[in-house]
Amino acid sequence: MSEYHSTTVALVSNTSWNIYNFREALIHELIKQNWTVFVFAPEDSYSESIRKWPIQFVPINIAPKGISPIQDAALVLQLYRLYKKYNIQLALHFTIKPNIYGAIAAACANTRSINSVTGLGTVFLQKNSVSRIAKWLYKIAFQFPQIIVFQNDSDRKLFISSNLVKASKAFLIPGSGVDTNRFKLQQYPPKGGRFCFILPARLLWEKGIEEFKYAAIELDKKYPQQACFYIIGAPESNEKFGLTVKSSALWCQNAPIQLIPHTTNMLEWYAKADIVVLPSYREGTSKVLLEAASCGIPIITTQVPGCEEIVSHLKSGWVVTAKDSAALFRAMENALQEDPIVLQKMGAAGRKHIQDSFSESIVIQHYFALIQRLIQ
Repeated sequence: MSEYHSTTVALVSNTSWNIYNFREALIHELIKQNWTVFVFAPEDSYSESIRKWPIQFVPINIAPKGISPIQDAALVLQLYRLYKKYNIQLALHFTIKPNIYGAIAAACANTRSINSVTGLGTVFLQKNSVSRIAKWLYKIAFQFPQIIVFQNDSDRKLFISSNLVKASKAFLIPGSGVDTNRFKLQQYPPKGGRFCFILPARLLWEKGIEEFKYAAIELDKKYPQQACFYIIGAPESNEKFGLTVKSSALWCQNAPIQLIPHTTNMLEWYAKADIVVLPSYREGTSKVLLEAASCGIPIITTQVPGCEEIVSHLKSGWVVTAKDSAALFRAMENALQEDPIVLQKMGAAGRKHIQDSFSESIVIQHYFALIQRLIQ
């Protein structure tokens, strides 16, 4: 990559967690290329780790969910003032609210911006008044950024066909990438007793946790004590969208599933996994599937955008129809009965696909190519 003259860039997200987990490599490459880097995000348990990087962290206030005209107008004003105060010349927006309100603020501050659509979430999975308002806000705000980045082509085409973005502004980048040196090929099959299925995801219904529960119950009935089942992720705050702390214990009471709170050491869990399962309804590009495949673990996932691009059916895992509990059960049964040598070959094929198409270095090259378009 060519070096750029020192200038100011801000990465803006709705959580410090998002920046820490998905954008560290991009930030360090920006620093290497002589950019002065700011991170604007709310305070959370990852903020202190970000402050240790050679960047300037500025905490901001973002209402985590919902639409509030007063709070959202305050966010636009807050970001506008920060862009002006720190003379931000390029803003990289991640997650829904920064994409919408950060784009408006950047336009008002005469700051160039790149929006990254990392997933559609409930805005597009549900049809209600909030969804309609959110789409309208997208349409308004997405007039302003010079570039809109999508993590899969289905999302890109959906935004274009829905007249939310012009095709000339819409670009494709293969997810946030994965560090294939950190998530290296692991021993397969892992040492241990029972065959281990793990589902690494927040406890959201749209991640397919109900389908996983059904499959786990049926597998345990048919093959008692042969497999173990884990869901690894943080509970949801609203029962409408997923399991809360209060409801999670009752939910898995009669199922052979163990719920593990969110962990900062997924490598430890990947080392235990025979199969990683993600029966999601839709993703941007699933980070956990990228990590698991990079480790050489076979995958069971769904035929939806953000998942199906990562797995080749019967080559590196199994791809099933979303929301189909019986299909998920059959795939998990096939995995349980498969020869370990075949599973090992599946994992190796998955890792090669990640190295060829989804490594962090590839993603960073894509971002810098787009940044160069704006600063020429």
